[in-house]
Order: sequence, then structure tokens, then C-alpha cells
Amino acid sequence: MRHERTNRPVVSVAKPWMKWMLLVPLCGMVALAMPFPAAAQTPSREAGTISAMIPVDHVIRQKKDLEAVKDMKLLWGDTVKTERGGRVRVRLNDGSILNVGSQSQLGIQTHDTQAQRTQLQLAYGRMRASVVRITQPDGGFTVRTTAAVAGVVGTDEFIEAAQIYTT
Repeated sequence: MRHERTNRPVVSVAKPWMKWMLLVPLCGMVALAMPFPAAAQTPSREAGTISAMIPVDHVIRQKKDLEAVKDMKLLWGDTVKTERGGRVRVRLNDGSILNVGSQSQLGIQTHDTQAQRTQLQLAYGRMRASVVRITQPDGGFTVRTTAAVAGVVGTDEFIEAAQIYTT
């Protein structure tokens, strides 16, 4: 390479400290380009456990169909699905009990024990819920179906859902 005005060869003399000035920003850029480790990502939140069941039951987690077993941890976003003759009892972390009937599908959207906010999605089938008393001002326990939204404040409820009705 030659200098524009003098047409002499350009000789660069790098000082030892100059190498470090170039290396430090380069390391920072490489570190930012690397993916975050699994521990740094937001963990899945636990909602409760399966405390009792009559097979055949499934838990759908992140598009994977898992066989339900007693004492299985349930996370936000999990769906409990029962087949003909199957039943599942779910104990949520706040102490509420959900009994999912035969041929039912129940999704656990959220379950925040500190804020006392629970949102469930009953796609079809039957569910009985024994809900702990809600004491937080913004707390609530809601069950959505294709036809209705039911809210509970510290009581028992029974919901049966089909595509066009909810009782």
C-alpha cells in the first residue's frame, strides 16, 4: 500500500498497547453475538402437580404429547387432556384443586400465586374447581371456554363446556 500524496510505501508500526485497544472491542462484539445460556433465559413457571389420576391421560407441553403420571409437575402453558374413562386431579400451588373429567381438555394459561391470578382454558369436557379464597385486590380465577368466561372467588364451581354451550 502506498501513501496518496508521496507515493511512498506506508509502514505501520503497531505499539503493543494498540493491539489491546483493538482486541477488547472485538471480544465485546463476539460476546454479544453469542446466544444466552439456558440459565439466563426466562424459566418456565410451575403451576402445580397432578395429585391423582385414572389413566389414560396426557399432558401437552410445547407441542409434545407426554403421558401423565402421578406427581408430575405442571407448568404455565401446559394442557391436560383426558381420554374416555380418564380423570385427573391437579393441585395448584396456591392450594386450589382442579378435577378434570373424562374426555376433557384443560389448558393452564397462567397461575401466579403471589398476585393470586389464575387463567384456565377449558376447550371441551368437564371440570370441577375448589378455589382458595382470593385476597389480593387484582386477584382472580377465570376459566374460559369457547362460549363463556367464568370467574370464581374462593368457592367451588363445576363447568361443562362444548363448542356451542357452557353450563
